[in-house]
Amino acid sequence: MKNSKAFTLLELMAVLTIISVLIGISFVNSRIIIDHARDSKIKKQLNAVREAIEVYKTDHRGDLPKSLNELCPKYINRLQMGWEGSGSQGIIIYDPVEGIVKLGLESGKPADSYQKPYADY
Repeated sequence: MKNSKAFTLLELMAVLTIISVLIGISFVNSRIIIDHARDSKIKKQLNAVREAIEVYKTDHRGDLPKSLNELCPKYINRLQMGWEGSGSQGIIIYDPVEGIVKLGLESGKPADSYQKPYADY
């Protein structure tokens, strides 16, 4: 019997299998984290627009802006009308009569990565 110090094929395959499983798990977790980050970005973007409308209202004796473009650049630096979430995309919709800002879905699933509908943002 030989006294070999090399790894057997079975041992190498077991190590490669374990490494593959760990890579697969980390890929799934990173995908979830990216989706959550996109959804958080949308919420922050929407809240920034809502806050800018409130400041505009205060400065203009309760009057609402006729369009979101009136908020730039004094109340909000850059207005991005489009949004992209976890598997969905759309535009920001503004109602100048009510002063309501919400998300309009153009394509994709209607809920975020937490299963909360984008319409409820």
